[in-house]
Amino acid sequence: MSRLESTPLFSEYNLYCGSCHTRGAMGAPRLGRYKDWNDRTEHSKLVPSYRALAGIGRMPAKGGNHHLSDEEFLAISNFLVSSVEMCNEY
Repeated sequence: MSRLESTPLFSEYNLYCGSCHTRGAMGAPRLGRYKDWNDRTEHSKLVPSYRALAGIGRMPAKGGNHHLSDEEFLAISNFLVSSVEMCNEY
């Protein structure tokens, strides 16, 4: 995943979201995995990010990172959703 790791938001993703989304904890969609994101992004890539602001499934609002502004959280979340296009692992 070196292409992902070289992006500016990877370190923030890793710090705030990586503990669940890297390994798929509790069903979290994994970074760069098409099959994890396909159903969630079928209609729009923005929907998962905006839903995650308030919490979705087992994930609390903003992934429990309430100190992040909405804009900071959405940038990281959009990076996570877009990771599928960058590495497209099945």
